[in-house]
Amino acid sequence: FEGSQDAIFVSSADEKLLDVNPAAVELFGYPSVRDVLALPGMAGLFTREEQLAEYRKRLLRDGRVRDFEFELLRKDGQKRVVLLSASSETDAGGKVTNYRGFIRDITDRRRLEEQFRQAQKMEGIGTLAGGIAHDFNNLLGIILGFTQLMESGRGDPERFAKSIETIKHAIERGSGLVRQLLTFARRADPSFHNLNANDLVNELVRMLTETFPRTITISTELDGRLPMITADHGQLQQALLNLCVNARDAITDTSRGGTEVGSITLGTRNVDGAELREKFPNALLERYVCISVRDTGVGMDEETRSRIFEPFFTTKEVGQGTGLGLSVVYGILNSHQGFVDVESRPEEGSAFHLYFPITDALYPPVVRVSESRAEIRPGSETVLIVEDEEMLRDLLKTFLSGNGYTVLTARNGEEGLEMFREHGKDIAIVLSDMGLPRLGGWEMFQQMKGIDDRVKVILASGYFDPSLKMDLVRAGAKDFIQKPYVPDYILKRIREVIDAG
Repeated sequence: FEGSQDAIFVSSADEKLLDVNPAAVELFGYPSVRDVLALPGMAGLFTREEQLAEYRKRLLRDGRVRDFEFELLRKDGQKRVVLLSASSETDAGGKVTNYRGFIRDITDRRRLEEQFRQAQKMEGIGTLAGGIAHDFNNLLGIILGFTQLMESGRGDPERFAKSIETIKHAIERGSGLVRQLLTFARRADPSFHNLNANDLVNELVRMLTETFPRTITISTELDGRLPMITADHGQLQQALLNLCVNARDAITDTSRGGTEVGSITLGTRNVDGAELREKFPNALLERYVCISVRDTGVGMDEETRSRIFEPFFTTKEVGQGTGLGLSVVYGILNSHQGFVDVESRPEEGSAFHLYFPITDALYPPVVRVSESRAEIRPGSETVLIVEDEEMLRDLLKTFLSGNGYTVLTARNGEEGLEMFREHGKDIAIVLSDMGLPRLGGWEMFQQMKGIDDRVKVILASGYFDPSLKMDLVRAGAKDFIQKPYVPDYILKRIREVIDAG
């Protein structure tokens, strides 16, 4: 008890701490055992209410918890990621008398795992680069070709309208692909939400269809009655992408008997906990959602299959892969209290089954903001546009002027700030790019607030880091627009922000 490197505690039936060891005093950040015992029970150690509720639920239901991960709050306000294992003790009548357990600090391990996942994620994006380049060249070819058709077909209204519509679709496809890649590539803390596995699979299939060789057929077999699962959207997307990249390589690896032609099928289904416990005794919950990735590739023998989750184990040639992909999948499933199963035989393809528990824990749903094109109302106010790209600046000016607005323009942050100093009393709203020369959009916004703290600013960028968004909200930014600009949406948001007062 005294010499353990893990924190050990004893608490009463109502979670009042009765005793802790020196490691617990150090982990919790208090000067003495007496100070720790003065805490208002175990609840004083949890940073999130939903984690405390889930811990209590499991302890009450099973009489024990094992490796329950939560965020611990130290006395100095610092947060640590820990694993808690505890069990209850009962009297002769079966009534709980106290709880005993230990807490292990895994913060440094989690930090290293996140760095490891991020490095592997970049490798995953690298494997898609060829397909992405190919697809973007196709999109640029479509835009260029139909632009030339528009120039030669001005007298044919039907051809002109069709060309415009095709160009718009090509741009939307390119924009969507960039958005998906940025979402996948961004570095972010795990964020667990209630999400629908079918939605995530469909989202991934759209990206794979754009980037994988056209000789590979990608299809889905989805159960339409799936319950929500609690998962980190980015991590789950990464796990599935890793499996799909491996499936692609297994199909196209002609050195090992691949044919370059094949299929990948992503499926979902409900699984009863009792059925899963036949393979995984620790699958203690009643229901699970299974996401499967099946391929018609070269398959694996038993020796290879037994080692695939080992870090750095790979059957690929030197320079073709690091062997990290499947170990990352395994780590992600562990962090979700899930399980992974593999079926494979040589020349018969492979199937990976990922099992995620269905719990009653309440997490906020993932909100997808849709950019609906509502009826556009014109205006007469003055708008300042700060954009360094000349063609985009002229485009925005044309659309806004055509809808009744008076438009002022600036090419960089310094010009924008000077324009605001001269005409600030007349400017109703500022639309600014974030990546401006001389003076960035963020710095310009801050200085504008120093001139008039009531300034209304909408900021635009190709990508907004989530943490930066929070800073901008606190600083008073009214909205964020993801490039490429969609004129109708910009007109709609400008009108709404102005009318909001």
